[in-house]
Amino acid sequence: MRWKKVLCVGLAAIVACAGLPQYVAYGQEIVREAGGVASQEEDFLGYVDKDTDTYVVLRLKEEALTSTEVHIPDTIGGKKVTVVGEGEGVFRDCPNLTKVTLPQYLETIGDVAFRGCAWLEEIALPDSLKEIGEGAFAGCTGIQEITVPGKVQKVADSAFSGCTKLKKATLQEGVASIGKFAFDRCESLEGISLPEGLETIEDCAFQECGALKSIELPDSVKTIGGSAFAYGGLEKIDLPQDVGEMEGSPFPYCSYLSEITIRGKGAYCTVEDGVLYNKGMTKLICCPGKRQGELAIPDSVEGLASDAFYGCGELTKICIPAKLTNLRADPFNGCISVLEYVVDKDNPDYKSKDGCLLNKAGTLISVPNGRERVVVPDEVRTIFFLAVNSPNIKYLEVPKTVEKIEGDYSVFEGLTMIVERGSYAEEYAKEYHVPYKYKGEEGPDPEPGKPDSTADEPDRTPGNADKTPDEPDKNPIGPDKPGVNPDGCSHQYQETAFRNATCAVGGYKTSVCKFCGDMKTVNMPALPHEYKPTIMKKASFRKDGIIREVCSICKHEGKKTIIPAVWSVKLSKTQFIWNGQSLKPSVAVTSKDGKALNAGMDYTLEPSSGKSTVGVHTLKVKFQGAYAGTQQKKFKITPKATSLGKITKKSKGFALTWKKQDKEATGYQIQYSTSKNFTKKATKSVWVKNKKTTKKTIGKLKGNKQYYLRIRTYKKVKVNGGAQNLYSKWSKTVKAKTKK
Repeated sequence: MRWKKVLCVGLAAIVACAGLPQYVAYGQEIVREAGGVASQEEDFLGYVDKDTDTYVVLRLKEEALTSTEVHIPDTIGGKKVTVVGEGEGVFRDCPNLTKVTLPQYLETIGDVAFRGCAWLEEIALPDSLKEIGEGAFAGCTGIQEITVPGKVQKVADSAFSGCTKLKKATLQEGVASIGKFAFDRCESLEGISLPEGLETIEDCAFQECGALKSIELPDSVKTIGGSAFAYGGLEKIDLPQDVGEMEGSPFPYCSYLSEITIRGKGAYCTVEDGVLYNKGMTKLICCPGKRQGELAIPDSVEGLASDAFYGCGELTKICIPAKLTNLRADPFNGCISVLEYVVDKDNPDYKSKDGCLLNKAGTLISVPNGRERVVVPDEVRTIFFLAVNSPNIKYLEVPKTVEKIEGDYSVFEGLTMIVERGSYAEEYAKEYHVPYKYKGEEGPDPEPGKPDSTADEPDRTPGNADKTPDEPDKNPIGPDKPGVNPDGCSHQYQETAFRNATCAVGGYKTSVCKFCGDMKTVNMPALPHEYKPTIMKKASFRKDGIIREVCSICKHEGKKTIIPAVWSVKLSKTQFIWNGQSLKPSVAVTSKDGKALNAGMDYTLEPSSGKSTVGVHTLKVKFQGAYAGTQQKKFKITPKATSLGKITKKSKGFALTWKKQDKEATGYQIQYSTSKNFTKKATKSVWVKNKKTTKKTIGKLKGNKQYYLRIRTYKKVKVNGGAQNLYSKWSKTVKAKTKK
């Protein structure tokens, strides 16, 4: 190995490839460890793939893990290097990596191969590349430009997710699909070149690409997934004529998007007044986020695509037609400027009242979030949590008719509920610590959430009526300060009531004078919550979970944390050769953030033991703890091979013998060919269906002709209810010449 010293000082934490990039440590001087250059064959570990006769690089050797630069040779041991990272995270333990040179014959980059290599700045993908694994460059925050060769048919899921400094990406002609989250959170991405021939952009592919103001979609694009450009910076979008109808809006929370157009007449979609619909205008797919003022949804519309109005923060009025039914719980999430909803009187499911949208069963769907004060209609029984979702609302008046409020409104800072005494809303406000006051009271409470408290009022006892709150008491009297007040009573106070403060309610202490009955109360503020992490929703395969801090005393919900989804389940081997022993591959399970899940804690394997018979076997990964669901993986155990023995030449034929292999086998397949490569046209097979047979005569061949012979065992097994042959490896090829 040739070493060179590298020293890098910056305002960033040292990032290990073992996990997601850590947060920048601002204000600290970070010195990165000196590294070297790994470029020699002996710096790499791997193996020769016998099927392709090429070399697979698995990882760097331990002494090379601190390398700053890695140059993978084109050949190792005389074999072309075609695969880097067959396992996951080949460069996971390379915290200093800044530059990588890939071999010119490279065809495959494995899953999460360079994941989290935050210092990596220079890497060029060779033209020979055919496959980029899932999450291969996720979290490589140093990469600024990338070109994906045309032989890569699909940019895999999360391939460049979290590459926050990536400014330019070029996809060459031949790339047909962009996977889910492929460029998610590439917040600096200003330009991306998409090739003609690209057909699919999957869900969330360019989510949170705030610097991407425009993108030119080729005419070949037919599918755009839900939230493909969510939370992005797009200002205008021109859709291809043949783009298909979409289940979910590709542009939720695109607050700068002012215009949607479509080329030609549109085969499956159409645009009216800047709004995207399906061809028949029975479904509204997307309203641009920057659409302003009033929107009257056409009478033909019967449904909304998911997220169709999400983030339309400048709409002030939405009119809903009679045919639009079956709205989801939060159809107008992020529409924070709406002052009025108006529903057609002939709509069978929904109505509007006082500007609010509710269904006819008495459930409040959405309030006019642009108002400062919202009065919930008195026929409402249930309020969806996301019905109220705006920083504009200061007062929410809830009538006695409401029997259920979903969610925790204490998260809305500055919101005060107006409630009636003895109502469900009053109990809700107390339970969730939402500031409230009673209907009919003037002005806000002295202490929000405690409308009856007088703790902050000045003392109006005789002799103190005119003093300000900061002045000392003119007649200090009490249990510890006996004295005579102007009324002539020497107060002697006795404690008559006491309540400890908790996180749910404040405490108090009340004392009464035993002579004159004068009463004093000291209020104590509520205590902090005692939070404990609680799993609200378990993570599963490709779906995140949620951990919420929940107070063990009052059940108040605090900070939410995401449990990254299970992202990859891989077997160490998918095929074994029967040897009479119990065989089972090991399993590697990783989450979306690249961390390995722990067997026994996060998941178990069924069956726990291996298999000792030839067949196709199923290994079930059963998730537990913070994870739920199962994943099934299959592996094969194939028969043990045999070998040819004595070959006796005969007139226009041969007499063959072979080594008996009757354990876990059904019989044998013999092939003879005039081609040493056993080409299909020159090759024929002979089947021996008795596993105990060890000889066979083959005749009717050409005389005085050289043939190539080989043999393998097979076993007939059941797979998915049908029969299938599993084969051993072929024996060594033997050549022999027939007699005339």
